[in-house]
Amino acid sequence: MSLFRQRGFSLPELLVVIAIGVLMAAIALPNLAQRIRSYRTVTAAQQVRGDLQAARMRAFSENVRFRMVLTANGDAYVLERRNPVTLVYAPVTAYSLPTFTRFTGVVTSPVFLPSGLVNSPGAITVVNSQGEGRTITVSAVGSIRIP
Repeated sequence: MSLFRQRGFSLPELLVVIAIGVLMAAIALPNLAQRIRSYRTVTAAQQVRGDLQAARMRAFSENVRFRMVLTANGDAYVLERRNPVTLVYAPVTAYSLPTFTRFTGVVTSPVFLPSGLVNSPGAITVVNSQGEGRTITVSAVGSIRIP
């Protein structure tokens, strides 16, 4: 009888475990990629909603109009402040959407009045590369929601 016992796993056992791990990863990765795309869309919509709410608060606190203007390619937007003397809008801050997200459809540029109301209510839709979207609604009374 030998004093030493063989310990550990054999090569075929290790290969079977590795094959099972690779198979599970192959099944899980497409689902993970889908979740990441959905997360980016939700995050982009929440970012836009937060920036719209900040613009509304600034219009109220500074007693001037603010508006959000989308870029031509739909992947960024600019917050603009209206000069009360010249009545011309000037850019305040530019924002970019997360990668693989953009605005789609007919988009209104909400104008926030010093009273807290909105001059041009409407909806803004953010979509990802797969076409999944989230819509931000801006009501005339200044409510900004993601239904």
